[in-house]
Amino acid sequence: MKRTAALTLGLIFAVPAVAIDMPPPAPVKSIEWLPGTTVRIGQGINAAYRVSTMAGQTSEIWLNTDCQTGNKTVLFINTQPGKGLRVYSIDSIDRYTPGTPFEPDADSLFMTTPGLNLCEQNVPEAKWAGVSSGTQPGETLFVDVNNSVREGKMLKARLATDFDKIYFEEKYGAPYSVKIQDVMLNCEKAEGTTLSSFSLDNQGLVTDTATAKDATFKPLSPDMAAVAKTLCAVSDLSQFKGTGTLTWRNKPMAEAAPVQPDLERNTPVALARFALPAQVTRVIDKTFSDPQQKPAFLSLTFTQNGPEKDGLTQTAKVDTQPDGTVLTITKMSIGNAVFYSQYQRLFNIVDVKKWEIQSEAPWVSKTLENGITLPLKPGETYSSSSQIGNRDKPDTVKTLSQNCVAGKEWHNAANINPNFPGRYLEFICKQDLGDGKEASSDYAYFEDLHAFIRIGFQANGEAKRFTFTDVEVVR
Repeated sequence: MKRTAALTLGLIFAVPAVAIDMPPPAPVKSIEWLPGTTVRIGQGINAAYRVSTMAGQTSEIWLNTDCQTGNKTVLFINTQPGKGLRVYSIDSIDRYTPGTPFEPDADSLFMTTPGLNLCEQNVPEAKWAGVSSGTQPGETLFVDVNNSVREGKMLKARLATDFDKIYFEEKYGAPYSVKIQDVMLNCEKAEGTTLSSFSLDNQGLVTDTATAKDATFKPLSPDMAAVAKTLCAVSDLSQFKGTGTLTWRNKPMAEAAPVQPDLERNTPVALARFALPAQVTRVIDKTFSDPQQKPAFLSLTFTQNGPEKDGLTQTAKVDTQPDGTVLTITKMSIGNAVFYSQYQRLFNIVDVKKWEIQSEAPWVSKTLENGITLPLKPGETYSSSSQIGNRDKPDTVKTLSQNCVAGKEWHNAANINPNFPGRYLEFICKQDLGDGKEASSDYAYFEDLHAFIRIGFQANGEAKRFTFTDVEVVR
């Protein structure tokens, strides 16, 4: 498969971001079209395909196929549906990015499996008829008469809410200006349930979906009861004319796109939206009340290579902030998957805020204790601890801690990389990263920079060390 081969085969069964080992992808056993996911808008068909491997893993690939040109676009991938990650592109996990062109090879299962070319299937084009003005100003409700059917007292209907502006989903930051719902209505009891929903952009491309885990019938809201009454009164929905039709068009944004960390420039704008409590800011102010405690550089970049030949590779950019903290953005490569994170830290070792890009919001310190004060001395022990919370997980508070023992002597920083200045002191740290389990991290404290950099870890009593390339220090 061309261009997106790595995406569809290498990343489709990606392990979670915290994993270390990245096994090669298992051979694909079968690909199956899921008809219930199909949404046709004009000549474009959105649909999900279930991909199964020889190892028993399954994922859903969402594609848009343009039946006029034959072009295919990977919209996103649900790895291990129900418990895996949402992959929008190789470098965007759980955060929306526009679709990726997809060109399957002639001998791939996408091309050789009968029934997967949806343009040759009898997929009816949507035909929308207006039902109501919607529940809120700027909304209009339509029914797809070509994809709705009455069977006795039950009505399975495809409804679309057309918004007059572009909005963004909170979870993935996916844009939408139309939302489609497949619903089941009981015309006798005024009850109903939503089976699935689809978010679409101005071009009719699916940007997000959800399937009901528990399709329980519930009493209809007054607005939906009025819609059901109108539709249930029609014996043949294909003849329902309604009021007007849904027109796909350009629309203005109702709000700015969700702010995410700047992956290129490492700006503090996104993290600054999430305020620190007073206790934490007091610790930061006290730590850096003496200007001599602040970082002795403006910016630091480097590439960190794992101890194994095919191990992890991470690039980092560390920028000094006016309050004395540093802002660090990292790009970690696991196989052909890429994960970004942004941190606000003391001395580049004590986390204050942490935003993994696949999350909707950062983890922010609720409390903070810092035992690191310069100058650091060989042989001494330093510790820090904090409690962190996340806006989207109000019932979850994690406890972070680390205890670090300094080595007995200083070393030449050029031994790690010639571009590191001065000397460094090695620290062996035991950490709790919030899961109650002990983790190992070894750091080098660079005296001339007033900053720590992780240089390895302990495994089975042996020190594992990273190598460093592309080191650049800007003062």
